Amino acid sequence: MPQPDAHSSGEDDLPPPRTADQRGPAGHGPVEIEVTAGRWRLYPVLDNASEVQFAAELILGRTNKIPGPPRWAIVEPNVLALEEALGWAIPHPAQNALIVAQFDLPLPPPPPSPANPLRDDVLRTFAFRPTRASAVHGLTSQPLTYGRLLAVEHPTRSWDPGPLTVDVFEATTLDTRAAVYRISDTTPGQPPTVLFADFLTAIPDGDTLTTDDAIRHVLLAVLHRAEHNGLTADQLAFLVDHKDLIATALTGPPDHPSPRATRIAVHDGDPTHTTTGTVLAIVDDPTGPAYLWRPDTANLPGHPWRDHPTWTLRTTPHQTQTTLATTDPTIDGPDAPPVLATGALVATVDDPRFTTGTVLRALHENDASGPAYEIQPHDAPLPPVTLAPDDVIPLRGTAWPTIDTLLAARNTANLPLKPGELLLTLREITIVADNPDGPQLLATRPVPHTASPALDPPDDLVPIPVPTGLAHPASPHQPAGQNTPPATLHQTGDTIHIHDPIHGHLTAPADLFRAAIRLPETQLHALLARRPWLPAPTTDQPLYVTAALAAQHAATDLTGPRVHQPATSPDLANPASALTNDTPATSHAAPPDLPGPAPAWDPGP
Repeated sequence: MPQPDAHSSGEDDLPPPRTADQRGPAGHGPVEIEVTAGRWRLYPVLDNASEVQFAAELILGRTNKIPGPPRWAIVEPNVLALEEALGWAIPHPAQNALIVAQFDLPLPPPPPSPANPLRDDVLRTFAFRPTRASAVHGLTSQPLTYGRLLAVEHPTRSWDPGPLTVDVFEATTLDTRAAVYRISDTTPGQPPTVLFADFLTAIPDGDTLTTDDAIRHVLLAVLHRAEHNGLTADQLAFLVDHKDLIATALTGPPDHPSPRATRIAVHDGDPTHTTTGTVLAIVDDPTGPAYLWRPDTANLPGHPWRDHPTWTLRTTPHQTQTTLATTDPTIDGPDAPPVLATGALVATVDDPRFTTGTVLRALHENDASGPAYEIQPHDAPLPPVTLAPDDVIPLRGTAWPTIDTLLAARNTANLPLKPGELLLTLREITIVADNPDGPQLLATRPVPHTASPALDPPDDLVPIPVPTGLAHPASPHQPAGQNTPPATLHQTGDTIHIHDPIHGHLTAPADLFRAAIRLPETQLHALLARRPWLPAPTTDQPLYVTAALAAQHAATDLTGPRVHQPATSPDLANPASALTNDTPATSHAAPPDLPGPAPAWDPGP
């Protein structure tokens, strides 16, 4: 069984040898993962045929109580099959610990079948699934969090066309190169569900794992399983639902010229340095057809082309190749910034309060506690939250060319400077110092790295507008060939929740949402336009989505000045510390009046 290569940022992320007092029954120490309803115990077992297998059992109740009998249990031949059966990811450090633990003899027998097991559909609900803040025991002397363990996983190739995600990881065996893969249902508004987890051997070379061929190898392996080994009902339904996406991926590159909306990687004479983008039009050149294509980086906040969705570059087909890569967020590679700027998107590693947010400020020193980001949460009705860089995962970068362009954008949003800020753009860097007359910029210095022309277009790189008859701006939010599902809206207590395929999970206090929804749509658009790092509303964006964005990012414009102290990180060992004075009470308030057609109303749990 291959072991996934979990690249760690520190030695504490990998399990050390267990001591005698850390071992469980029969000398074996299980991996335990806490969930709301209780905890999962994962451990290797020895069956009646003396074969090593891997078990998972669910024990209900708090960890500081005497455990009751398991309410659900399963045994699988390897840890990947166990992950697939559970429907949620077993972090690779935990997988590796279980693989090593099989040599920790003697192993216990498989768990007996529970007398009154929970139904499978119940197990798929939130109460029985790990969250990013779930404590994981058995890997180190102190518990780690589920989110932090997942954060050390680094796929060599991913494909994320929207409702599904394929992740491929490099793995090692004793005698061959291998890959581990995970295919998940990532339908918006639902927790990610692992449908397939397995491994591939006889990989030709390491480079294969970083190309589209890695994704195609995985999809073919799944179809081979479907033909020869059979599938569960959920797996079969998943493949049927996404058969068109899978067929398109397996078809391979089309002949040139590629059709409009094709995703391409463009190289200028050097295939090792590519830029991804989307074909917006095909035009005739003296030497044959040429593509008018838009780089992904042109849609980043701060890019001079961002507000001109039909501006493109021209290139010949022989300098391109089609790609399954989704939009390049400029968070890794040579153009990745060491410090994020205003408008970047991040996910939290294991903060229990919120999942995603927009960076407002990068703080060089935060009350002498070191660097930090001030973040506006998206999926929790909170004021700005301050987190350390190690507590966030970058999702999308920015493309502010100079300090002046960044400050101009912040001025329109009334986002003032704060002492201790670090301002980093593509060309310049500076620090904000304290001064008796107010915050003051220190000397601006050039950065040593020169960004790619697609990210920071030089003056002589003139964009080519798509001719009027061919104009078809590509949405940076929607993969080609997909129909965007409608946004859904419901209310829980005093909080409005919206699950939008473009913006993700949005929340807003109900009072602010009501104030926003009563404004003319043009006024809401003007409020959002003052935050130029936010995506411009699409022509078919529902009014309630626009209102939620305004309530979230322009609260002071809706209610007048309100002073918020950024929330501090909670004590993860004390969930009560995650509650703030801004946490709404749980009550079913009446839904706000929505002008025009409204979504089906769900009052929430």
